[in-house]
Amino acid sequence: MGRVKGEADLRTPGVQRSIVILAFGAPEKIIQPDGSEELGTVLPFTDVYASLDAIKDVVQRFAIGYTDGVDGDGVGDDNSFITIIAGTSNLDPNDEGFVTDEHGRQWANMVEDLQDWLETHNLNEQIEVTGGSDMELVWSRPSTTIAWVNGYRQVTQERSGRFLYNFGDAAGCPPVGGDPAGGNCEPGGDNVPWEVDWVWTSEQVWYISRGVGNTFPIPQIYNRDPDDNPGISSNAEQWTLLKLDAANNNRTPTLLVLGTLTQRQRCDDLAATGDDACAQAGTDNTSRQGWLEMYNELNDFPETEQSVIPYRTDIREPRTGRDF
Repeated sequence: MGRVKGEADLRTPGVQRSIVILAFGAPEKIIQPDGSEELGTVLPFTDVYASLDAIKDVVQRFAIGYTDGVDGDGVGDDNSFITIIAGTSNLDPNDEGFVTDEHGRQWANMVEDLQDWLETHNLNEQIEVTGGSDMELVWSRPSTTIAWVNGYRQVTQERSGRFLYNFGDAAGCPPVGGDPAGGNCEPGGDNVPWEVDWVWTSEQVWYISRGVGNTFPIPQIYNRDPDDNPGISSNAEQWTLLKLDAANNNRTPTLLVLGTLTQRQRCDDLAATGDDACAQAGTDNTSRQGWLEMYNELNDFPETEQSVIPYRTDIREPRTGRDF
């Protein structure tokens, strides 16, 4: 995958500035024979455990592959730059002790170690590594997610300050035109297989997305335009209202949206197997559609306007871990 991305940047005219999210799944821990805990993740849509060392190896192989691809046998592109986001999630609805401040600290140390490795191997002129998390409001309580974010921030404050990108959602938050009274987001619903007895305030969503200083949102803008209201996405509306609420309450730093995340490639991959769930749910926005909807919504209000949303990215079906 890294080499493919590097070769694509080499073929594309001009200087490329891009991001790639490597999503390694939900936090997990295993108990070693000596009774100590080892932290890692469970890879998406599997029960396969990945240690932090294994995750580091995948990111390193991706970086080497990108360098080989963009180099073009020595006559390549020396100016393009990629940010690799090493991502986990906040999935721990039953408070089983997976999403913790300690996991956040260890994730941050892993990310910082990877950046040090890039610098040691003279790869940092075209590549950087940052942290990320798919923070979805239905996946854990606010206090659980905030503890993880604070743990991550504690380490990065002491080291080089690696960013943290929230590539999650704003499920249950009111859309523009809705009633934002109280600023509460109420995730959950009939399709959630666990009891959701918590709510998030808009301030808490702002906090994990921007409030700790080195965090930025790359929100999921999956919902495509409804047929009766073209140009509108409820996901983009939710994030716009979150930014508007933060501005109206003078929260700083400003909730700056750095990109958008869609899942069209994953939907197409599933559709090829006969699974049309995305189309039925209307969550198959294209990358361009999601970006445009976010951009248009933000620029409907002077308090939320952004002249630039630098990035847009799209999800594909999980890989096996090979061919990075």
